[in-house]
Amino acid sequence: MAVCARCVCDERAAVRRSSVALLHRLLLCSTGDDADLSTSPSPNDLGILVGLCRDASILVRSAAIGALGEILMSLPCDAVFDAFLSGPMHQLSDPENKVQEQVVSLIQQVLVDRLRQHDTVAPEDTLPWKFLAAITRHNMRRHLQKACTLLNKNGNCINHRLVDIISTHLNAVSDERDLQCLVMLTSVAKHLEYSDVSFVLDYYYRLTESSQVC
Repeated sequence: MAVCARCVCDERAAVRRSSVALLHRLLLCSTGDDADLSTSPSPNDLGILVGLCRDASILVRSAAIGALGEILMSLPCDAVFDAFLSGPMHQLSDPENKVQEQVVSLIQQVLVDRLRQHDTVAPEDTLPWKFLAAITRHNMRRHLQKACTLLNKNGNCINHRLVDIISTHLNAVSDERDLQCLVMLTSVAKHLEYSDVSFVLDYYYRLTESSQVC
């Protein structure tokens, strides 16, 4: 790790990019099958990658963003979510469209593509919900809205099917899940014309009734 810390300060972009690749491998190896999975990556080590997401070189930025995205999907713990939101998520406003598209693609892989209808029997992919929990924890709804705007612009994954999936989770799991659903729904709302909002009204009425009982 000490070698990586020195190399990230090198004036040569190729060296900084190599340090990203090395740190990426070290972090994945340290949390692999033979490691203690209860141990999160060091915030300091993750912080190196976060800093490189803002590097002057597009090659270095892209490498750091890709590394944090892969680490997030391999080890979705709070420390890695914090790093992803502190680094790649802010590059949704990167001056290079290529970098913006890379971040949007990662968000699609982590969040949109993994969402499934609520099922009390089948195992649930928790990654998208952990991502939304982190968005809520860091109050980064505007960043999610921007991501959804770019997703809608670049593809067709923001659609009625996505709303249908989210609707099955509303008022089905927990108050925290309800908040995550609402955050996602408000982020995609302006990109869709969705006539059947009865599930939102049902949730509102249940919420009102619960408040009156309390």
